[in-house]
Amino acid sequence: MTFPSNAYVYEFLYRGQPPGSTQAPDYHVIVAVPGTDVFGDPMLSYSQAMTPEQAGAGGLALPTLIAGINTALTAQIATLQAENATLQTAK
Repeated sequence: MTFPSNAYVYEFLYRGQPPGSTQAPDYHVIVAVPGTDVFGDPMLSYSQAMTPEQAGAGGLALPTLIAGINTALTAQIATLQAENATLQTAK
């Protein structure tokens, strides 16, 4: 399975396990692809929830997912810090 270039991770759910559990942590991934419907309105198409193996086969192995999440959150933090600095100087 491969994804179009405009696809993005819509949902990443990590299921941890309590200390001492014999079960390994697990996760699933849902990918969204923006597009337009028959009326020309924006819409999203979603993948089914994919197992780690399915996501990895599509190029979304766990290290890739975590790197993407970190990049997005780092950018969001930088934006919020800049907004905060602007608000602080406006006081």
